Amino acid sequence: MFNKKRSRRKREFLLESNHAKKTRTKKNRNRWLNLVAKILLLNQLSRFFKKSILLFLVFFVMTSFIVFAIFSPYFKIKELDIKRTNSEIDIAAIETALKDFYGKNLLFIDKYQISQKLLDTFPTFQEIKIKEKFPSTLELEIELTRPFFTILNEETANHVVISEKGVILSLLANPNIPKIKLKNYPNILKVGDSITNPDFLQKIKQTQEVLAKEFNIQTKEIVFYLYAQEFHIISTTKTAFWFDLRRPIKDQLKLLKHVPQKIQLNSSRIEHVDLRIPNQISYK
Repeated sequence: MFNKKRSRRKREFLLESNHAKKTRTKKNRNRWLNLVAKILLLNQLSRFFKKSILLFLVFFVMTSFIVFAIFSPYFKIKELDIKRTNSEIDIAAIETALKDFYGKNLLFIDKYQISQKLLDTFPTFQEIKIKEKFPSTLELEIELTRPFFTILNEETANHVVISEKGVILSLLANPNIPKIKLKNYPNILKVGDSITNPDFLQKIKQTQEVLAKEFNIQTKEIVFYLYAQEFHIISTTKTAFWFDLRRPIKDQLKLLKHVPQKIQLNSSRIEHVDLRIPNQISYK
């Protein structure tokens, strides 16, 4: 009986010893494997390869899209969508002017080049907004320059409306804007023509406003001598104020402040006031 117990204990001891040896051996082997992995940077290399594969896939997709965008006809301009703010804008003429841009890639279109092309071709255009409508449409929103003066060319007896840039917008008089009588200009006025320096028009407009605000002189008529580069503002009392466009308008207006009080500028007795000569004023 005692022999049986002893044999069983011996067998259990041997089994436990073998299990302990196996556990220690496995732990030692795992320690060595971890050490070798650290030495060989296996974890870092694994992460690096994963990132490399991801980057390669992203690069491949981007490259494929770029190649497709450049060489595919999918993004080539096939249509113009023109939004006009004025019925005088000629859509067919715009399409003709931009015919060289048809078939170009919408992704790489030069908006500035298109805008300049239209502004050079159509002087009446003031602002052009350009947008892409993918995949193949170019959207244009066009505004004309605002009417600034109505011009009556007394030589040819025709009316036109001009912009602040001096460009003729239409061949009809506009009663809602100031009128200028143009003297000694024998040419027929046509839409799109530029007849004068925009700076001249600004000077005329500013002079008219200063006379009204500072001297209480209201304008009845404006006469513009284009080649002589001077203009006359006729007041409601029929007094003509003569100005030289080649000289600063401010200097000429200052001369009015030196007119003696006994001379009533708004009086119908004054035929004209000549402000063209530097530092000198004459009147009749």
